Amino acid sequence: MTSKLAFQFSDTDEPNRYMIRLVDSNQIAALAQSEGLSKRIPPEPIAVLYEGNGELVPVTAFDDTTSQGCIAMRIMNDIYSDLLDRIVVR
Repeated sequence: MTSKLAFQFSDTDEPNRYMIRLVDSNQIAALAQSEGLSKRIPPEPIAVLYEGNGELVPVTAFDDTTSQGCIAMRIMNDIYSDLLDRIVVR
């Protein structure tokens, strides 16, 4: 994938915790296909905690031995700086 992933993020009931969800069905399908998944189901939302000082930490660890974990890591790698910028602006 050569373009940045389109995503939305939302607050949760906990301070500094956000949920990330991809919004472009073509990008979701390409991610799934790249990991050998045949379903066009979007990956589960990713919960992240903003710890300040430019740090975003996933609430749950990514198991990179699974397709879902690999997709979650690719999402975080792709959107990390954009997401951080959006959170800091708030």
